[in-house]
Amino acid sequence: MSGRVMGAVVTVGAVLLAVGAIAGGVGGFIAIGLGYGAIHNTAIVAEARLQDTMSGRARATVTSVVGLTSEVLSVGVFAGFAVGSTWIPLSGLVVATVLPLLVVGFAAGRWLPGRGCSAAS
Repeated sequence: MSGRVMGAVVTVGAVLLAVGAIAGGVGGFIAIGLGYGAIHNTAIVAEARLQDTMSGRARATVTSVVGLTSEVLSVGVFAGFAVGSTWIPLSGLVVATVLPLLVVGFAAGRWLPGRGCSAAS
């Protein structure tokens, strides 16, 4: 998956999450599921690309640090939802969470190297 395609998938996934959260009902639930699936797919591809670029002893360490960082950020988002839900409706919190994903989606085409780029190249 090229950087441009990954960016498009993240952007579409983020939009689906926001639309689903606002729409509600069965259609909203389906949109949230599709959006989450799209974003999760790009996370898996990004992790595989990271592992492909790493070699030697650093590979396991870098992968572990990335995993830990991801989990810490997730807990931070959950805490933000817990605190924010006392003042803001859940759909508003989801839309606010989607905004950084949109930035990542738009920037991914520039940030990520093309397919086939690896540490050996």
